[in-house]
Amino acid sequence: MTSAQERTLSPTTYFLQRSLGAGTSWGMFVLASNEIPSSQANREWNRQSNYALNLVHRGQGSVRYGSTDAHKLSSGSLYQHFPDTDSQIINWENQPPPHESFLVLDRRLYGRLADLGLIPSFQVITPAKVDELTAKFHRLFTTLSDIPEHPNFRPLLLSKIIDFLTQVSQIQSENRNDPWDQALESIRARVDSDPSSRTSLPDIAQSLGVSYSSIRYHFKRRFGLSLSEYRIRARIDAAQSILPFSSVSETAEKLGYTDAFTFSTQFRKQTGMSPREFKSQFFNSPT
Repeated sequence: MTSAQERTLSPTTYFLQRSLGAGTSWGMFVLASNEIPSSQANREWNRQSNYALNLVHRGQGSVRYGSTDAHKLSSGSLYQHFPDTDSQIINWENQPPPHESFLVLDRRLYGRLADLGLIPSFQVITPAKVDELTAKFHRLFTTLSDIPEHPNFRPLLLSKIIDFLTQVSQIQSENRNDPWDQALESIRARVDSDPSSRTSLPDIAQSLGVSYSSIRYHFKRRFGLSLSEYRIRARIDAAQSILPFSSVSETAEKLGYTDAFTFSTQFRKQTGMSPREFKSQFFNSPT
């Protein structure tokens, strides 16, 4: 006899790809559910540029992030791939054929949502409310499929994705009892509130009464990127509001950089264009 949970987890197949806009801020997403071919049952993602949130409907396997211990995967497991992280290796058993639902965000969209603190921070969890999460994935697909493909409806698409990620984060909170919660949220809040601060990250960690090497490790584990990378993103995000009204060198100084070259290099890496190109393209102002 089939249990209620097994009936709920019975996988379906669907695929949806949409764009949320052009430029450096908003990109595209893919929402899909499908059986994994045997040719992809064992695969390695080497510093892929896209983000992925995966829900396992069926199958047994494991996922390993870099040199960390392998996490078991089974029906109901929820796992993520973060852009530019160390290689992620996934191994599936051949029977039964694994089936997943997944949400993929391209680098631009992931970066913007991560800057806003909207990306869940876990690597792998097996939530208690598996049937509820399965229904949320399918409901998201149905909702997004019904939204017209017109630029005027892109904000609505985005709001539905944000709602979904928020619900996943709530599920994460219900499954987590991490002693590092307070310290991690405190250091993230310090960076968010004052990205231009010249206080070093080790000094901030010391002011919170924690080891820098330890909080650096747990920050990467929780949020999927290093503390220094998080601060860079916060500074570059702030720079996009300052540049229209300030020169490149003034913007760099306001954001705590010791020289404009380092600022320009990091700005280009994060946005794909130089600060001067940004000013010219979006604001048509002299540099």
